[in-house]
Amino acid sequence: MDAQYRTPNLSPPPKHVRDRLWQIWLPVGAAGVIILAVMVYVVITAFAPGDDSLRKPADISLILLCLPGMMIGLVMLVLTAGMAYLTTMAIGKTPNLMFRVRDILFKITSALSKGADRATSPILAVEGRRAGFRRLRQILFSRARQ
Repeated sequence: MDAQYRTPNLSPPPKHVRDRLWQIWLPVGAAGVIILAVMVYVVITAFAPGDDSLRKPADISLILLCLPGMMIGLVMLVLTAGMAYLTTMAIGKTPNLMFRVRDILFKITSALSKGADRATSPILAVEGRRAGFRRLRQILFSRARQ
């Protein structure tokens, strides 16, 4: 009793490709551009020419305060983009693996079903014969009384 099934179309529909662009890559890219723009803006404003003598050390200290947060944000952005890319790659490989798992589980299920049928068939046969004899006896004795 082998499973008969068709191999489904494994390519994602165009709507999913479009959704992946708008819901994953565009927000990650926009966040990256915004973070880089803020980093460049902070650096440019810190070293802009001016005649205030205390402005430059204040701007440098602001950079030193903002830089760790920006670096952590940049690392998180890279990790998020990497996870989105790896998820995309994993989704491409998952269907083949799932077909193999499904085949193995089907073989296990059919073997267990055959084993259960073999284990219960003698009991069912005996009980079926006993029920048949009871019914036959019931029919014969009910006719004899009439």
